[in-house]
Amino acid sequence: MSPTLEAVLAEVEGRVSYLRAAPAPPSGDDGWTAGGWIACDRLERSALAAAVAAGAEARGATAPVAASLLSQSYAFKVGAVSLAAYALGLPWPSPAAAGTAVVFGKGRATQLAFRPQQSNADPALGSRPAADGDPVLGADPVLGADPAADGDGDRRGGSLGAPGDADGLAAALIDEHLVGFSALLRAIVRLGERLVAGNAAASAAAAFRAVEGAARDRGDRAERAAVRRRADEFFASGPARRWMGGAGRFETVALGPDGPDGWFWTRSSCCLWYKVPGSSTCDDCSLIPAADLEQRRRDELASSLVTPS
Repeated sequence: MSPTLEAVLAEVEGRVSYLRAAPAPPSGDDGWTAGGWIACDRLERSALAAAVAAGAEARGATAPVAASLLSQSYAFKVGAVSLAAYALGLPWPSPAAAGTAVVFGKGRATQLAFRPQQSNADPALGSRPAADGDPVLGADPVLGADPAADGDGDRRGGSLGAPGDADGLAAALIDEHLVGFSALLRAIVRLGERLVAGNAAASAAAAFRAVEGAARDRGDRAERAAVRRRADEFFASGPARRWMGGAGRFETVALGPDGPDGWFWTRSSCCLWYKVPGSSTCDDCSLIPAADLEQRRRDELASSLVTPS
């Protein structure tokens, strides 16, 4: 018997406690705007602009910095649970825009729910038009890709994708969601698409590393290897190569032939976090010299061998 969406979500959260999502928006909420929930394929420019402004105010940052950080949190929130399920060899809930809903808070995406396809949605657009003419993520072919294009079938509406289907997952997350989100965000704030794609790649890598780290903590070498292999297959998929190609890479650092090893993501673009007042560079920042970055990682591995007294 195939697992249910609820069972998959429980399995993912059981492995990594902060990788959680609801199987549907709260009861009585259609996933549009009630209770703060916004259906991702109905995300309007005005709502996204408000989220950018809230992030800028909360962090004391400029709009481009706030927009960059919002794009990173959004990519992680809408993709991480599905990526984790895939990494574990499970069927994965579709992260396509037409099958997800989010809540924004202080310039971040803070909650995720999967949602059924609305019966009155246009199968090619997956959204209603905005009442006031405000651009909507799914209402333009440029902003919301057709999930059924090229014979891929319909992966929307909380359906579960086949275990190991890296291309299907990448198409749902990237072609059917993040490419449109990037276009809508960049219509509001001037940002390079490579920066947004780099943020999305780093967010995907963070999801894979969370699952791999949980397996490491359990001493499960086989699962660690399987997660790493599936992550490589995801980034090698057509949609990932087209949109995220060159955005970063996984690197393994080991302390000698018999010592522990760590699996790290090295970015090729900066998320601009260091421009937030009082902040510094991230652990995987592209601005850190390569030699310094490797030494930091070796120090991190060495510190993991120290037993607290």
